Amino acid sequence: MGPTRVLTKDGGFGTQMTVHVGNAVDGDPLWSARFNATNPAAVINTHLDFLQSFPLILASIGPYGAHLHDGSEYTGAYVDDVPLKEITDWHRIRIDACIAAGVDALAIETIPCQAEAEALVEMLCDDYPEVKFWISYQCKDESTLAHGENFADVARSLWELLGERNARSKCLAIGVNCVHPKFVTPLFKSLNGNTPDAEKIPLVAYPNSGEVYDVAKGWQGREHCVPLASYVSEWSKLGAKIIGGCCRTYARDVRLISESVKEHNNLNRLI
Repeated sequence: MGPTRVLTKDGGFGTQMTVHVGNAVDGDPLWSARFNATNPAAVINTHLDFLQSFPLILASIGPYGAHLHDGSEYTGAYVDDVPLKEITDWHRIRIDACIAAGVDALAIETIPCQAEAEALVEMLCDDYPEVKFWISYQCKDESTLAHGENFADVARSLWELLGERNARSKCLAIGVNCVHPKFVTPLFKSLNGNTPDAEKIPLVAYPNSGEVYDVAKGWQGREHCVPLASYVSEWSKLGAKIIGGCCRTYARDVRLISESVKEHNNLNRLI
């Protein structure tokens, strides 16, 4: 894989939206989607906060469980009962709409289970062979997907599947998002820690800020968070090619990540 340049990803859309609408996002049953109808100008301005720095546009393709409104997107429990074809058929409608809108690639993200990710990759290989994408898992600790599978085993299995389908060039990265940042390094070490640079699987990381959500009190612990920008060098050495933020990361946090990424890329040019 070698020391190629790292890309910066944006941060938390719902988090940045609070700059424009105040603290009216968290706790809403529709979350930030509420404002598509009630305050579309805030939606546009939130996108612009990030788009001023980033020309590529990826469509967010989140997990099947997110539409069930039962919290199962955080466990992946639905995959034990719902046929995979039903899951991919549900995804297909949104993927078609996003591709028709002209996005540059798909961010298959916050996927809590192995079966859903692999079914999506099979579908993309069969029906969308020209579409680029990344696959990002949700993990509950430093080694395990939300559904219970081992992250390193799942990531290797997916990479092998991509190889069998001649599709590695279409996959921008495999990684994690919406996790505590302290989990990213051990997760990536478990996969790429003992692998030569040329053989490392390209990775993507966009964790949460490190805050913890309390239903009664909201987000807690901002004062103890380590800036995500400080992890850029560490994660890039483990194979991260795309680094950004998820929940509770603002445009200002992403600007700091971008500055660290630029410094990293400039150093790599000298190697």
